[in-house]
Amino acid sequence: DSAIPIVLFVGRIVERKGIHLLRSLVEKHKEWFWVFVGRPDDFNPSDWEFSNLLHLQDLSEDELSKIFASADVLVHPSVGEGITLTVANSLACGTPVLISEESLNELNEDASRLFFAVTQDSDDIEKKLLFALSDLDQLKNVGEACREFAVRRLSWMKMCERYSKILIDLAERYKMEIK
Repeated sequence: DSAIPIVLFVGRIVERKGIHLLRSLVEKHKEWFWVFVGRPDDFNPSDWEFSNLLHLQDLSEDELSKIFASADVLVHPSVGEGITLTVANSLACGTPVLISEESLNELNEDASRLFFAVTQDSDDIEKKLLFALSDLDQLKNVGEACREFAVRRLSWMKMCERYSKILIDLAERYKMEIK
């Protein structure tokens, strides 16, 4: 049913990824369908037995892209990671992201407005999900902006250009120090 919002989590199922913050929300919000993709580690969502939760693992790149594109929002409340490949893939598929506030430190203020920043607190995550999912048309507009951002800033070509510039700058500084 396309009227039921799909909330996605992708990553190893470990506490550092914030998975422990989501279990109570899965249990509480039966009106949302949750899809967790990842290898069980600290937790195994398959053991939780919630009818509104699907736990998948070992997906191909193509399958994962389809899951990203089908979701309404990715929840990624991890600590110590920044903008991960999971987040970049979600954005590239046009799926908005709830992300930990600390992960946004590497982005400028304009770029960080594309994200729903959350603290390491289930209540805050719930509040941001309620807001994000309250207007699916607006969320779709955010998704389009996310896709444009991913193409403009996070494509492999853009990342290679950025790293090349960093390496060239470092090499030039190193040359100056040697002289």
